[in-house]
Amino acid sequence: MGRALVLGVNGQDGSYLAQALLKRSDYLVGVGRQANSRYVHEHRRFTYVAADLTDERQVDALLQTVAPVRIYHFAAVHGPTASGFTYEPVFADMLSVNVAALHVALEYARRCKPDARIFYAGSSKVFPGPLAGHIDESTCMQVSCLYSLGKLAARDLMRLYLQDHAIRATNLILFNHDSPRRPPDYLLPHACPDHCPRQDRPSPCPAGPHLGFLGRLERGR
Repeated sequence: MGRALVLGVNGQDGSYLAQALLKRSDYLVGVGRQANSRYVHEHRRFTYVAADLTDERQVDALLQTVAPVRIYHFAAVHGPTASGFTYEPVFADMLSVNVAALHVALEYARRCKPDARIFYAGSSKVFPGPLAGHIDESTCMQVSCLYSLGKLAARDLMRLYLQDHAIRATNLILFNHDSPRRPPDYLLPHACPDHCPRQDRPSPCPAGPHLGFLGRLERGR
């Protein structure tokens, strides 16, 4: 399957993605800002790299070294959805990680590997609320906060690189979703404290349906 790079492997979405990719025949490099991998450990086809994704030179050097054929940009600077988080104090870092790091990946594909595929974790925050009815790519999108501004800028970057350079990048629009890997001040633990297990008191997570988007990613290759 070739070598894949997952930016944001220590987050909820990036870690679940990495574990799903490793069930196939992928060779995977996971990137996070922490010193060690948080959820993916001791796998012969997995390598962890600690990096500062706000530093474009580090991101570019990483891409040149790894030379991935697939890049999953699942890293993001964002705040808990239910705790009154404001993006103003972290706006520069948010732009660096959510937008500039994507631009570095697109430039890597343009200059070095035009057949590379890029998958970007977008957000339903690009849709003005309240959300209701059928929602898809044709639904009106607009800036509702600084975070959605960054996500829309990333979407337009991908559109431009497809139009001008035939670089294939997919914008995945993710809606609110939680798991035991979310911090306790995220949406479900914040809204339903009596029904969500505490992070310091793990309990089994009941089996249930999942999005199963890996098959859709592969069909889009």
